Amino acid sequence: MLTKSLRREGKLLGGCTFFAKDGCGHIETVYVSPDVRGTGIAKVILNYIFRYFLAYDLNIARLEVWELNTRAAGLYISLGFTEVEQRTMFPGFTL
Repeated sequence: MLTKSLRREGKLLGGCTFFAKDGCGHIETVYVSPDVRGTGIAKVILNYIFRYFLAYDLNIARLEVWELNTRAAGLYISLGFTEVEQRTMFPGFTL
């Protein structure tokens, strides 16, 4: 498992955790600091991951995203990800 962080002038902008298994790249975590969300940092991070996967001949990438995380889901769809399975682990609710 690899963990990378993205910093600018010493400030943490975001990070990621990813790994390879059975010939497939798996994206475990993508994090963007709240004050820089919406600025393209997530795409920079994901493109880094994609370049890594391709360098190791991993042509398939998988990830999981919570249905309630519509912003992230929209980003992944815009990058070409498609839904292959839907599971309910922690359904959302309002208190």
